[in-house]
Amino acid sequence: MNAAWLRGVADVLSWVLGETAASPLGRLAAAPPSRYELTCELAAADSVVLQGRPGGRRVDPDRYPPPQYGEGLQAAVRWLRGEVTAAPVDAAGHGPYAREPGPDGRRSA
Repeated sequence: MNAAWLRGVADVLSWVLGETAASPLGRLAAAPPSRYELTCELAAADSVVLQGRPGGRRVDPDRYPPPQYGEGLQAAVRWLRGEVTAAPVDAAGHGPYAREPGPDGRRSA
């Protein structure tokens, strides 16, 4: 779960920094993306996050990455847009699904 979260964060940041030409889920060809394109990617992540949940898509690993990937992607976009101040990954590279809590309360990989 932690690896999927971190991958979602890394993929968004790679797109925003221009290291990849298209967005991770929507395949929007805009690098760097505008605020609008970030919003479109955020919406595309909803289908991924809602897999297996009531009212969501059925789990389909052949078509969609794990829900935690979408959560990491959403956290990164919200952070980039200034909606939250906490970075999606701490200074040690830990996301919320890491195993052991560190001194800052986050968990390690």
